[in-house]
This record gives sequence, structure tokens and C-alpha cells, in this order.
Amino acid sequence: MKDKKLLLLSFLSTAVLSINLLNASEDTNLTKNKDWIVLPYIFSSDSTGFSGGIGVIKQGVLQPQTTLATSVFGGITQDITINGKAEEANFSGGAVSFSDFKLPYTNRLFFSLLGIKSYFPKGKYFFDGSNNSNKDNVLITSEDSNFFYTTLRYILPIGEGLENPEGLYTLQDGFAVGVKCNPKMYQYA
Repeated sequence: MKDKKLLLLSFLSTAVLSINLLNASEDTNLTKNKDWIVLPYIFSSDSTGFSGGIGVIKQGVLQPQTTLATSVFGGITQDITINGKAEEANFSGGAVSFSDFKLPYTNRLFFSLLGIKSYFPKGKYFFDGSNNSNKDNVLITSEDSNFFYTTLRYILPIGEGLENPEGLYTLQDGFAVGVKCNPKMYQYA
């Protein structure tokens, strides 16, 4: 069942990113497009074992300021004990972030979401719950770690939000070009 959910998450992420790439300009050479990145990664920890995954980040999905980031990850099989029985399990999961989507018919209201679904075969719980916990006073158990957050953000019409609520800037040599600032803000007494 977990594999089907991960497969569905990766398929949906790939479909959304592919559709956006197909709608891009004629220059779809992936080596020249700086609006997206594919990032493979590996890591190891006590809770996950030796693991790896792949992340995809796409800037400008549906709107210029909107970013979509997805990741699918998994680990090698580990020996665990569940209800007194020896079993095998592996770290697995996926994450998605969709940020700064300007809601239709608004100029300053933005929607974002962040969600993670993951399974840890050897999660550690310290009974003391503080930084001074005894390393031997721990419960090791498998666990699911899942959450989903959404936010609505309203940009006030003051400062930079007055004329640029999307927060889009043109960069030249790493510096923002054409940004208006109030020189009185930078004067020191």
C-alpha cells in the first residue's frame, strides 16, 4: 500500500512538472533552463538507515512567483521487531511544497501548502524528553510521520508590497535591479 502511495505522489509530481515544461517557451533544453532543478541525494541516520531520494524544484509554475518542490525518498531494508515478531521494513516517503500562488481575483492574497508522508522503521523516543536524556533510556519503534500545512498570506500595501506584492525582482550579477528604497531608512543617527 505504501508503494502505491509513493508511486502516485511521484507520478503526480512528474505530471505537473512535465505539463509545465511542455507549456514553456520553445527553448526546452533542460541544460539551459534555470527555472527548475532535479536534485538526487543520499544520507544515513539511526532512524532511516542508508537512504536516498530525488527532489525536483520548479520555479514559475502557473505564475511567475510560484514554486513547486517535490521529493520522493526511501531506504534500504532493515531488520525490526513489531509486536515481538522479527520483520523487515524500510524508510520511505514523499514531500510536496507549493508556495506563493496568487489567488484568482486578488492582488495581494497568496496560498501555500506543505505536506510530508513518511515511515521510519526505527524511530527513537527518549523518556526524559530533554537534552540531558540518558542514551539508554530510549524506546525504538517504527513510526509514521505525516503532516499537511496550508497558509494564506496577505501582503500589506506598504513598503515593497505597495508596488510589488508578488516579490518579483530582476537580478543582475546577483543584485536586485530597479528596487526603490527610502534613503531615510538607511541613515544612522
